[in-house]
Amino acid sequence: EGIGEALSTACDNYRLKLVRLKDNAEGLDHLSGYGGLPSAIAIRDKFQQKAVGGGDNPDDNAVKRLEQHIELAELMRDTYLAAIGRLRSADQDTGTQLTNTGEGLR
Repeated sequence: EGIGEALSTACDNYRLKLVRLKDNAEGLDHLSGYGGLPSAIAIRDKFQQKAVGGGDNPDDNAVKRLEQHIELAELMRDTYLAAIGRLRSADQDTGTQLTNTGEGLR
């Protein structure tokens, strides 16, 4: 139980860090300070696209990748919690069976 709960907590902490990173990446949709040269504007646009999308591949950006990692962390956390629940249920069932067996021996 302790290990499963620790893993679940670690996944949730990781998920929260990823959410903060995603929030930060979303703030990179309008970059400034690159100047007015065409090459500077092109670099700025490329960086913005890598942060939040808008390029040829709308899934090739930091926000989408972080969202995918958030989903994975949530799935892992939920899997650990489900496993803990099953273990507790199995322990309870085993305890009940042993109690019933013991009472039948009297």
